[in-house]
Amino acid sequence: LNGGPLCGKGEYPAAIACHLTSPTTTSSINYNNPVMKTQTRITEETDNGEHIPFVTAVADGTVLGYKYFRFEQLSGVTLTVRGSFNGTVTVSTDIEGSANAVSTAVSVNSTEWTKVQLNAPALTGDYPLYLHFSGEGNLDIQTITLG
Repeated sequence: LNGGPLCGKGEYPAAIACHLTSPTTTSSINYNNPVMKTQTRITEETDNGEHIPFVTAVADGTVLGYKYFRFEQLSGVTLTVRGSFNGTVTVSTDIEGSANAVSTAVSVNSTEWTKVQLNAPALTGDYPLYLHFSGEGNLDIQTITLG
């Protein structure tokens, strides 16, 4: 995306995720498969002529990964979300969710885009960032903001 790590501060579209898996992720793209319409995926909608990309159908077992960020001092992560979800989001620096892992209880019930604050590990240097979702319901995620 950037010829090197992205700045570890600021707002990014959630759709720039380089890793996107969930329990419903299929191994191939087949638009005739009805699962394609329900699995975690990147999509977009139009608002006043502007195309807004987002990740949809984020649910229990979903992992979103972003590589790489250059952090001067990560203090938190904010997601712009909508949907209904009650559970935990773990921010970590590995796909397994164990390295530098910090979890936050999340409860969302909104049809409008709203902000959710997540705790994050204190990071300085170049790291990937993974978001692990565990709970009930599902979310759409429009942006990820690093602070």
